Order: sequence, then structure tokens, then C-alpha cells
Amino acid sequence: GHKLTLRDCDEHTRDWYAAEMGMTEADFAPMPAPTGPPPVSRQAPPPHNGFGSEEDSLESCYRLVPKPQKKVDYTTWAMNEGQVMRFNGSFTAGPGKPTVNEIDAGRTFVVSFFLEDHSLSVFEPPVANSGIPGGKFLERRQVKKSHGSKVFLRARDLYVGAVLEVSARHMRLNAADDATLFLMEHRPVEFPRSDAAPVLARLK
Repeated sequence: GHKLTLRDCDEHTRDWYAAEMGMTEADFAPMPAPTGPPPVSRQAPPPHNGFGSEEDSLESCYRLVPKPQKKVDYTTWAMNEGQVMRFNGSFTAGPGKPTVNEIDAGRTFVVSFFLEDHSLSVFEPPVANSGIPGGKFLERRQVKKSHGSKVFLRARDLYVGAVLEVSARHMRLNAADDATLFLMEHRPVEFPRSDAAPVLARLK
């Protein structure tokens, strides 16, 4: 069995030992509390490997039975259901990244941002005889603004000329379709770069 050490006792027990056994206060000096085991350092979660969303991956680190994560509030989803912003994108050089080679420079992508849940997807249209199969470049999911950032991309971060960091590559948004331009122009508070009022004021 386990050994149990008596480290202290209450006043009633001391009185009994003094009356029955002739023991004094010196016999009841309390033992110091045990130090206990050393604290266990909590390891930081491993970096996201790119499969699935980062929130779902973190749940697998924190719980044996992961809980589904809340994607977006209902009001945001209801106001933006089915609305997608689409841009034409291409690779560009970024800080700490090598220059874009000749093959990658000719590749084009369709960048789609889904307003209902702030998710992003990137698709590369196949080009015959290019040597690149094309297809899905980024699975639809929420994307952070940059590597190591804790802030996710939002619709206001996407505009013609913006540079995004996608799958460790920098991608410039070169153009937007008519529906995206119409949406941004009619929501100037959310998309101040598409607000026509400041432009007209400068022309006067």
C-alpha cells in the first residue's frame, strides 16, 4: 500500500495527547508542506499544416473530442448569403520571397471571397499545353493576413491592387468582375476605396 505521513493535527488532538500521553507543544511542531511535483510546462500547439481550418486543428490539440467551431454569426450570414467577390490574381514578389520565375509569372488565378463566412478560395483555370494542370490552389477556408498573424482577412482587405499572402505565396489582385465592383461601389462604408464621393470631390 501507500505510505501516509501525518504532517499536523488539530487543537483537540493535541489536548488529548497532552492529557493522556504527557506530550507538549514541542512534540507537535508541524512539518513543512511538501513541494510537490515540478510544474508541467504546456507545449505550444504545432503550426498549422494547411489541411482544414486552423480553428478545427487547434480543437484537436485542446480536446480529445473536438467541438465544432462557430463559423460566423447568423446576422452576417443572413445579410451576405450567396454573395461572392471574385478577382483575377497573379503571383508577385513579396518581402523575403524570391522573384517570380517566368513560368509562374504567366499563371492566372480566380480569387473568390465569400462574404457569408469570410472564407477565401483560389482556383487556377487549366491552360492547355502549359505543363501546369491547374485546378484548386487553395481550399475554401478563412485565411490570415500574413504568416504568423492572428488577424483573418476580411472583405475590406480585398481590392484591385491588393497583395495577399496565400499558401506562402504573394498574390496580387489585378481585376474584379462587374458584380464585385458593383457591390463595393454600393457599400462605401465597408469599401472606402470604392467610394465615388471623394473622387468626385477632387474633380471639382
